[in-house]
Amino acid sequence: MIGAPAALGQSATPEAPGAELFGDEGAESAEEEEQTGPERSEVAIRVAQFGVGDALRPGDYFGLRLQLADTRAEARNVVLRLHIPDPDGDTVLQQVWRGLTPGNYEDFWVYGLLPPDFQKGDYFTVTVHEMDGDDPENGVGRRIASTRIEAGGRQNNQVQVYSTLDNRGSVDRLIGIIHEDISQRKRVRGLEQYTNPSLFLQDTIVTQHQPIKLRSGLDPMRLPDRWMGLAPYEVLIVNQVSPSEFDDARGSALREWVQRGGHLIVLLRHPGQAWFGTPHGLADLVPRATLLTINDADLEEYRDLLTTKSLKERDEPFPKPVPLFAFSADPDAERAEAIPLLSGPDGCVVMRRLVGAGMVTFVGLQTEAAGSHLRADAFWHRLLGNRFSVPDPKRDERGNLERYEVRGTPDQTVADRDIATEIARSRTAGLGVLLALVIFGLYWVIAGPGGFAFLKAYHWARHAWIFFVGISLVFTAVAWMGATLMRPSLITGSHLTLYDHVYGQDVDRARMWVGVLLPRYGDQSVRVGTDEDDTELHQSIQPWANPLELENHAFPDARAYAIASNRPDRVRVPTRSTMKQFQVDWAGPMMDGMLAPNPDNPPRIDKDGRLQGAFSHSFEGELHDVRIIYVRGQLSSEDWKRQRNQDRTGILLADSWAWQLGQTLGPDVEFDFEDPDRDIRYSSQARFERLSRVLTQAIRGGLIDNTTSSSAGSPGDVYAALSLHSVLQPPDFVETGPDAIRKRVMTRGTHGWDLGKWFTQPCLIVIGQLEGHAGPIPMSVDGRPLQNEGRTVVRWIYPLEPNPPVFSGDAEDGDDRDDQSM
Repeated sequence: MIGAPAALGQSATPEAPGAELFGDEGAESAEEEEQTGPERSEVAIRVAQFGVGDALRPGDYFGLRLQLADTRAEARNVVLRLHIPDPDGDTVLQQVWRGLTPGNYEDFWVYGLLPPDFQKGDYFTVTVHEMDGDDPENGVGRRIASTRIEAGGRQNNQVQVYSTLDNRGSVDRLIGIIHEDISQRKRVRGLEQYTNPSLFLQDTIVTQHQPIKLRSGLDPMRLPDRWMGLAPYEVLIVNQVSPSEFDDARGSALREWVQRGGHLIVLLRHPGQAWFGTPHGLADLVPRATLLTINDADLEEYRDLLTTKSLKERDEPFPKPVPLFAFSADPDAERAEAIPLLSGPDGCVVMRRLVGAGMVTFVGLQTEAAGSHLRADAFWHRLLGNRFSVPDPKRDERGNLERYEVRGTPDQTVADRDIATEIARSRTAGLGVLLALVIFGLYWVIAGPGGFAFLKAYHWARHAWIFFVGISLVFTAVAWMGATLMRPSLITGSHLTLYDHVYGQDVDRARMWVGVLLPRYGDQSVRVGTDEDDTELHQSIQPWANPLELENHAFPDARAYAIASNRPDRVRVPTRSTMKQFQVDWAGPMMDGMLAPNPDNPPRIDKDGRLQGAFSHSFEGELHDVRIIYVRGQLSSEDWKRQRNQDRTGILLADSWAWQLGQTLGPDVEFDFEDPDRDIRYSSQARFERLSRVLTQAIRGGLIDNTTSSSAGSPGDVYAALSLHSVLQPPDFVETGPDAIRKRVMTRGTHGWDLGKWFTQPCLIVIGQLEGHAGPIPMSVDGRPLQNEGRTVVRWIYPLEPNPPVFSGDAEDGDDRDDQSM
């Protein structure tokens, strides 16, 4: 449980695996079946990682790597349990079991959802038990070790928390960097500009909507064995690591993380050929292409890709010659298997492969050769889809770094603040309250002045006491019968689901928040998925806490229940005839009725850059609030230079357009981009910027200081803004003037669900909503399918023909290009 700080150093030291660990009787929880813990620990426990790379994000998944060593001479199986409080005051026992070899430390990874109010100084209890039988779900044996794990600074061997709640409730985006030699801690050029706090008086660059934090030095040999451990990271960058470093379990976890929407970037170094042309466990993540080695490349040809400064401004040429890698797609490769992203005189130097709902990007440029000239907003924005201003460092006349002064008051909006409202079953409760008010009102009138007036009119006032007792009995019976009739007896649910499908991929992803009414007293089994699901994908169901309502309302009969880290798709929870809220993460085959292109007229780009083709869906209901975003491709260096002189808050490095349908899109009704009678709200000249401004204004209500308020915009506005928040017009806290936009769009429960990375390549994005329909994720309670209804936000991504910008030197500024129509 989370509690007051306790020292982490109670565990055995690495040099003494047989050292004794004293159990902490204060760590006893309700789940211990009234056991009395041993006086001395039989197992030494030490903390290896609290969060992958010792980085945590409250409200998100996290992995805990513990190392256990048995002091007994014989081998035995043990169960490790991590105790986490849930919103109802019960205790979730995240558990994993395996055998222990005497005298040697063994790694144990255990996973769970970090409470949204977690902060430095909080701790968790960890217990180790003998395994009783073959399955710990049927109970465990005696407790043989326990300790507390605290999150704090590096002092006293505590574990550092890199990302925690601040006093306004914001949470960081995380980028992880995997190095082969972590002792050298080699940085990746340019990325530090995303997080450098020395430029501002605040702790982060406030020109971003969501602050970004880097976690460097991740060891490939110490990555988790399940995707949940990698979930806090939206981007992972592999730097100078051979694919052979990822074994079966860690490689499978990395692959599933990508399939579930992760963006993996591989920076190739000599010898980069290890990734191409040789068999290895991650070969299905590598583009189907031939790797070409260029030994005498000239980085000056790539200046506009690497930096915002021209050679005249810098008067510092890049070193030459330098080696780099170019990619040539295999002739039989499918479009999604080899997507050229950026090109130069040496050919394609950045290539991508789509994998499920995520992507893997290979970089052949030697970014280290660019040195300090490399700019994040010139290079990394093009790979990651970020959009915000990265200010140049300012120095005084002595050469010392000056801090920027931030002007204006922050105006921050949480885009996903309506999740709890969406899944709350307030209608039944409202009817109950209305019935109670009506019955009480009638009782007060009849048993009070109304009844007395009636008796007095008929000269029966002397029978008032008998009349009062009779009316009381009648209304008691009415209230009891009403409560009995309204008492829920069916297991039902209310959901909000985000669902992503990338056309041509065989793995979709979805996240569902669901409130399930469990009408029994005792406990009930809840499961996501079915026995027929792909066993290589690990579905997850966890109790969910509203991150904007940090006060938990505990039941007095607090109990404990277990979730197995190797079987996180099922849980048996305590029930009290109330609603239980869950977060469900699922990946698998496409849902029925998904949007699809017309096979005879698929979406495509004509020679003039206009969008042609048609698509439709066959869902059972209509698709509401449909937004269509067309990304024609990345800006050329000429267009980028024109726009950066006009926009101080951050350039969207994508030539993009957006429309909104004026009405719903019915099943099997085709939307044709060439139909002159198509119903779109914006004109054919509508740049994405117009939708960006509309969405930013639509969610203007509900500041973080008042986060419980409803959104000002429609659900379509809210969930479109949530999906696109990293490419919305950024806030401006540096410049002054009435036109400076200071609103920051934040997310709290939907990290990693932003679609900004798709603005780095040509594609069609359709965002729509199904209302009042069953959730697309199969769930069951006690073996019976769960009946639920709610909102499904469908996000359909259709990759278009690649159109990479080609860099060929220091481009000159020119005239604006005319707008193109659809």
